[in-house]
Amino acid sequence: MKAYFIHPSLTIGNNKQAEDFYDICHKEIEEHIEVINIKSETVMLSIDVVSEDVVIFFNRNDQDYNSNFLAFLTLALENRINFFPIAISKDHRVPPTLSGKAQSFDVIEALRQRRLTEANITTVAYALARTIICRVQPTLSKEDMQIFISHRRIDGEELAALFYNEFRIRAENAFRDLIDIRVGEDAQEIIEENLKASDVVVFIDTPKSGESYWIKRELSIALSLNIPIVWVKVGDLDHRTPLDVRPADTPHFYYDNTTLTNISTDASLIDNIIHKAFRISRESAKYVFDRINLLKSIAKKNGMTLKKLDSKNMIYRIEIPRKSFRYHQKPIMQIVQCYGRRPKEDERSSIIPILKDLGYVPHPEYGPYFDTTILLSPTNDGEVDNSVDFVTESFDSYLYYLEEYLDPEKHRNSNKKGIVISGAFPDCEPDYQQYLTDAVYSLTKSIYQSNGKVIFGAHPTFQHLIFDMGKMYRPDDYHDATRLYVSKFFVTDALVEEMGKNATIIATDIVKNDRNKSLTLMRKSMISDDNAIALVCLGGKTKLGGHQPGVDEEIALAKAKGLPIFIIGSVGGRSAEIAQHYNEIGWTEKINDLSIEDNIELMTSFDYTSLSNKIIDSLKF
Repeated sequence: MKAYFIHPSLTIGNNKQAEDFYDICHKEIEEHIEVINIKSETVMLSIDVVSEDVVIFFNRNDQDYNSNFLAFLTLALENRINFFPIAISKDHRVPPTLSGKAQSFDVIEALRQRRLTEANITTVAYALARTIICRVQPTLSKEDMQIFISHRRIDGEELAALFYNEFRIRAENAFRDLIDIRVGEDAQEIIEENLKASDVVVFIDTPKSGESYWIKRELSIALSLNIPIVWVKVGDLDHRTPLDVRPADTPHFYYDNTTLTNISTDASLIDNIIHKAFRISRESAKYVFDRINLLKSIAKKNGMTLKKLDSKNMIYRIEIPRKSFRYHQKPIMQIVQCYGRRPKEDERSSIIPILKDLGYVPHPEYGPYFDTTILLSPTNDGEVDNSVDFVTESFDSYLYYLEEYLDPEKHRNSNKKGIVISGAFPDCEPDYQQYLTDAVYSLTKSIYQSNGKVIFGAHPTFQHLIFDMGKMYRPDDYHDATRLYVSKFFVTDALVEEMGKNATIIATDIVKNDRNKSLTLMRKSMISDDNAIALVCLGGKTKLGGHQPGVDEEIALAKAKGLPIFIIGSVGGRSAEIAQHYNEIGWTEKINDLSIEDNIELMTSFDYTSLSNKIIDSLKF
């Protein structure tokens, strides 16, 4: 599946506005999918397009296209290629006759709908890029994202209403409590259902947001489900109530009161938020390829058959050997479709006609000849009903239960093993802070699913994420499986009691009324936890500005105790620097039982699920 982008010089000649649009749109597309840049007729004539590719070109203001371009369009049409004609002005709205019923992307109309001028052509170039990306890989991204608007009603209601209306103008599906809940309905239940079904959360952080229990809950749920959050901080920076749950270390956007008054007239502010939301959710969706690679590895290791049936829609047939029996048995056969986002209700049945076209026609009386159709998505959809043959499941849960079926002994272990997670947001741009959240999420999930214990120090983002994940994956023993260390220097007895509802809390004493000495005592106690068998380091502040990284102290304590140490470098920050140091000395100091190659993978890979499994396997959980 490729996108072929024809330079405007090959259709409309020299046109500065078209060339600017081309450069912006092309650059954005190539961030996500393979795009071929066609700037000469020679290249155009040498290309062999295939079904499911897309061709993007600019319309002329007449039908006087050169013969080579028309020959290329004819070939593309014969191969059932999708066309994306672009109308750069009102005079260019009619596409080539050969392109059939393809609707042109009208740049002027796209600007008008957003109340923008031609100076904002970048915004609509991004909009077209999004459309093309979603058409090429429909299960990874959706043009009309499901956006959940999280806001405090008392001082954010008008702004949320403005955001909601602007999102709807752009054909985005947004949820806002006052609009989308009918009188008499269970408001909070509906709010949480829509939150769990969203592709991204836009958090409008007004000065009174920190007072709201519901915002705290919404952010906690989003973090525990690994739903991307775009943090938009607005209003006065002084006299704000601190947030109990922080989506990241710093917000993606900050708008002061003066800027807020311009939102209704400067619609590019809203488009910037939508573009950021798409990029963050798209980045999250790309992890589906890591899951597929892990599935291939499991298949190869266990004699399974994995066959790709449909590249565009990411559909695979999986054959799993059944348990040994006296007589021959056919393998378990499953059809899985891989999503980088949560499938929408109307998409749950869309796989059926695709399978029929592939020859998987069910018997009129006995039904399909495969066992189950499974839609694999990034988040859980609740309990799976194993009495039906069509279900939605999180990709991680599917891989976990698949491995449990193939090797039951691997998952029957004592719960007396715990991993210390040492993590803090690094000093980096907000976009890249999501990597740390993803890593903590994957590691925590792997520990819980392996019947281990999560041991960590208090953190305004991660403690709520881990609390909720504990209840989700260890509902019967989450209190025992989650061990949180705090220093009384930072928390009151009342807060310790409140946190104790979610985990086992170990509160260490204040040392000489000194912050650093009190932290050291807490870290010593955490590393010395009787359940701790390893330390995993992620992120952390660097030494810039005279800061003393806590990661360094925890590594020194772990070495003194003889604990294996695993350093995740790709999240950035101090752990990246430490991993680089070990790499420079050739990993001559042995800090764990992994090979040099595996430690380099911990340093560089973004596949946090595979890295977590590698750590768990190394510790013989």
